[in-house]
Amino acid sequence: QRAGSPPSYSLRYNTTLGELEFWDGTNWNTINQTKAWEVDNTATHWWKSEGIASNSSWVAQVGGVNFGTGNTNNLVYSASDSDFNSNKSLSFNVGTVDGYGYLRTPYSDDTYWDPPEAWSVVMVMRKMDHTSNTSFGDSIFVQGYNQTTSGSWAVDIGGDHTWGNGYGEQVGGVQAYTTSGPWPQTGIFCFRCGANGASSNYMWQPSGQSSFTTVATASSLPSSLPGSGFDYLSIGNFDTTSSNHEGIFKVAEIAYYKGSRISDNELSRFSTYAKNKFNI
Repeated sequence: QRAGSPPSYSLRYNTTLGELEFWDGTNWNTINQTKAWEVDNTATHWWKSEGIASNSSWVAQVGGVNFGTGNTNNLVYSASDSDFNSNKSLSFNVGTVDGYGYLRTPYSDDTYWDPPEAWSVVMVMRKMDHTSNTSFGDSIFVQGYNQTTSGSWAVDIGGDHTWGNGYGEQVGGVQAYTTSGPWPQTGIFCFRCGANGASSNYMWQPSGQSSFTTVATASSLPSSLPGSGFDYLSIGNFDTTSSNHEGIFKVAEIAYYKGSRISDNELSRFSTYAKNKFNI
């Protein structure tokens, strides 16, 4: 417990707060510290690599919502992936030309995103290839609408079609990494946006690099987006059985921020955590 009148500038460790404190002669004061992302972050949902249980189950570290029900067609679980420093991963449609593997969260209206609120996602991933078509598919991370596809939208490191009032993989398209690549690319992907889609950034930090590159920007949400009823998140595809436009990638970790645009500082701390853990 805190002593009532210790010698000035006494130090103590507060086990309740997890903070160092010092006595200034009158009060106990917290010593500001930059903590590691994994012990101090603002993610509302976190799917840690260690939580990947199989090709049909990814148990949440934070947020209490697991990825599960979807389609395991061409979805492969690895307990020790050499691309991610022997950590666990899930691969989607690698080595196939016709697949639609995806996992999604349980349906729950406006639980994961309630537009026009801010949101962000950060993913440790390896994109292997990119197919080109105009149907559903090839989506890294999806904001799902009304237990279906129409009205849903997604984000990705690169894309070939936009939302278009029905579905799509980008706000306004990403040009840095198009269908031709170069692939594969391993690194950290981030999409973040403020309320109403303000200051939207598609960001990528390739393996071996120490900073993010903004590959595309937008200033608003997709046009004519539904104002409510978003009820699932998914990885790999929309909630559909469309199989002629598959995403081809692997993912090892995901942090999701409902209601906030991740700050540069927190993104930098996540990068430090991920680079050390996955040797990227």
